[in-house]
Amino acid sequence: MEKQFNIFEEEIEECCSNPITGFFRNGFCHTDSLDRGLHVVCAYITEDFLAFSKSRGNDLSTPRKEFNFPGLREGDHWCVCAERWKEAHENDMAPKVFLRRTNKKALNIIEIEILKKISNKTKIVFLANPNNPTGTYISKKQLLELRKRLNKKILLVVDDAYFEYMLNKDYKSGLELFKNKNNVFILRTFSKIYGLASLRVGWGYGSKKIVEALYKIKPPFNVNKIAQVCAIESLKDQSFIKKSVKHNLDWAKKIQKTLNSYNIKTNDIGPNFFLLDFKNCKLSASFVEKKLEASGIILREMNSYGIKNCLRLTIGNNHENKLLLDKLKNIFKNV
Repeated sequence: MEKQFNIFEEEIEECCSNPITGFFRNGFCHTDSLDRGLHVVCAYITEDFLAFSKSRGNDLSTPRKEFNFPGLREGDHWCVCAERWKEAHENDMAPKVFLRRTNKKALNIIEIEILKKISNKTKIVFLANPNNPTGTYISKKQLLELRKRLNKKILLVVDDAYFEYMLNKDYKSGLELFKNKNNVFILRTFSKIYGLASLRVGWGYGSKKIVEALYKIKPPFNVNKIAQVCAIESLKDQSFIKKSVKHNLDWAKKIQKTLNSYNIKTNDIGPNFFLLDFKNCKLSASFVEKKLEASGIILREMNSYGIKNCLRLTIGNNHENKLLLDKLKNIFKNV
């Protein structure tokens, strides 16, 4: 069999060998013209997805000896049909996907969600990458594909607010990808890794035509001289940036490991914050939020964003992070 590739155009990684998965039962989400179901999405199986699949006539939990199929349980990894995953996603039942184990053929079925929102009235697509507050991001390949498939008259605005933290191999900032594009505008800020939020200063990069249009509506004196001087000086201190990135990565690993031990799911490590999902946790987000608040630790509730039973956590300094982990240990010690 010829080499097959994942959605990042890398050689596809094994999905699972116990139980052995794949259309060819070789552990990989390989496919060919005989695979009419397109079993190309390597998914982390959940009870919700198993129930959903069964309701659609595909029982994945019952063993079938005649097909050497052991039946799936929550926690198994399995190459599922792209159409089934897409249908589950549309019904809020989709399981997590292992992207490097997922065949690039999945992109023939599962489109970039943003494209579904475009209409003939759309003038601008504004994209925060990574997204705040979910922490999810669009890969380099997906971002390039998005710009390619958008109408050329639609302006793509990419907010790179957290790009310094993003060490993920499949991520590229908007500025790196679209430096010479006339129909893309890039936003940057000094409020995140530089810590200058109170100065309200940032910058944008785009074509001369777009900048001239912005100047026509820009209010006078919108950025003071002190803010400008501080911003320029902060750019010179690259050692601080490297130190901050390392601090964020080290603590992100510790915090994520602790949260997962309490069955609190998070986004992948990337920006300097986590979205905490309490769906499978024995305690609710509101209960934990109140307990932490009583200890002087403030996390943002997500109900106002339409994200239920979730909290947003920003990675702090050493003292704050240690305090957080200690308080969480106390909250969950009798659970």
